[in-house]
Amino acid sequence: MTENEQTKSFVMYESFFEAAEQMQMDDAAIGKYVMMLRAYAIKGQELKCDDGRVNALLTLTKPLIAASTTRYKKAVKGGEHG
Repeated sequence: MTENEQTKSFVMYESFFEAAEQMQMDDAAIGKYVMMLRAYAIKGQELKCDDGRVNALLTLTKPLIAASTTRYKKAVKGGEHG
């Protein structure tokens, strides 16, 4: 994903948090995950973490963020969603 100056938000599904809770991540790890997800979705940065659980969740959620961004860009251009 590349940086898009117009992107100011992204979709965060409840399942993202549910997966973190099922992995028994503490608030600090969840916070790190959310901030790294934000860096990816808003700034296009693909960061790595020393916590393998965070990296695993990022691996699972990045495609959803990328798909949402693509749908948004198509909608802005007047294209069809999907």
